[in-house]
Amino acid sequence: MTQNSKTGAAFIAGGSLAGAGISATVGGMGLAGGFGAVGIGTTPVIGAGAVLVRLFMVLSRL
Repeated sequence: MTQNSKTGAAFIAGGSLAGAGISATVGGMGLAGGFGAVGIGTTPVIGAGAVLVRLFMVLSRL
């Protein structure tokens, strides 16, 4: 594994932990709109944290 991929994995893990922390702090979340409403569980929030950190890493290299 190269240094960049180790660093990337660490940032993604950190983003996942941040997502889990937000989910634990806020609790149940949801989206509401003209379509109705839908609940969002812990797993999507953890995934969103990982994706956002990865996106930030990619954009910071530009």
